[in-house]
Amino acid sequence: MSSQGPGVLPPGRSTPDTASLDDLRQAVQRYDSLIAAVPTMVYHANPSGVPTWFSSSFYEYTGITPDTLTNWRKVAELVVHPDDVSRIGGPQLQAVKQGVPFEAEIRLRSRTGEYRWHLNRAVPVRNQAGEVVEWVGTTTDIHERRVMEDDLRRSNQMKDEFVGFVSHELRSPLTSIYGSARLLQARADRLNDHEKQELLATVVDESERLKEIIEELLTIARTELSGEIEKTAVDVRDVVQSLADDLKLSGRRIDLDCDESTVLAEPVMLRQVLANLISNAHKYSPPESPIDVSVARRQGAYVVEVGDRGPGVPAEDLDRIFEPFFRSPESARGAKGSGLGLAVSRRLVEAQGGSVSALLRPGGGLLVRIELPLDGAAPRAAC
Repeated sequence: MSSQGPGVLPPGRSTPDTASLDDLRQAVQRYDSLIAAVPTMVYHANPSGVPTWFSSSFYEYTGITPDTLTNWRKVAELVVHPDDVSRIGGPQLQAVKQGVPFEAEIRLRSRTGEYRWHLNRAVPVRNQAGEVVEWVGTTTDIHERRVMEDDLRRSNQMKDEFVGFVSHELRSPLTSIYGSARLLQARADRLNDHEKQELLATVVDESERLKEIIEELLTIARTELSGEIEKTAVDVRDVVQSLADDLKLSGRRIDLDCDESTVLAEPVMLRQVLANLISNAHKYSPPESPIDVSVARRQGAYVVEVGDRGPGVPAEDLDRIFEPFFRSPESARGAKGSGLGLAVSRRLVEAQGGSVSALLRPGGGLLVRIELPLDGAAPRAAC
């Protein structure tokens, strides 16, 4: 075997001898085994940064075949998330032009269609003249780490929002209660009956508001910790009629339209969701307009909708209104609220395996749609 190392021709020979070929094959096998043992995908690219070779793990993950590398643009469209293609294209091109290492977090599509986060790194390989002759890169799955970081970021954001919420929303009713109570205590002998009743009314109203906020916060906490939910047949018609009496809707009409009124749900949770939605619709609607409630069975789910003719919300806020503490400018101007009712409703619906969404109604107003899984056939009850 040549002392010059595997794959190197001894001086004076134009073709490798058998020993040199064996050394070369062993070197290639060692390289392939090393790449296979590393928990990452490895690739080579030409001086322009276009990949020319991937380790077998890349093809196993993506499901594409090596012959597709003849059209790298098509490969990129198949495996890289569209948002990441546009996001990293410029920085990557700049790194190739400057011949400097490149690093980016991207989402790659698996053979099953799932996008997972990967860390992509590439370094230049230079010849003796300092010219880039190729790039060597690695792509490592960091999905769990990225998800944990995103969850932590959201948790920190919610913590900050909660601190801001407590400093404002809880302080406001407490200040009113404390101020009214102190006035009653200090000036009781100088206040007439009307003034006393006004101060007592303020204490009661703000106490109820504070109680509502605390109960909504506790509900969110309970849904985070709750285990399996037991669902039974619930007649939405009966729940709505009961809520119309309990919520003090000042004679507002509730129009109920349903093909069937029975759904499978956790009774207490569904009642609280409907109470939140009907209360919101009453709060933001003109006095003379009714609240519309409908129940139907569509596309394998029970669908319950609550609609109003209030100001609605901007289209860009339709998803955000279900975030804790968020209130659209229209809602904030229309009536007092904590920004928790819809967030609580979403948690309660999702805890039952369902989903909730909001739509703008033709002619004005907001429609909140609840979808609950069938989980088998529930007893039918017509409205």
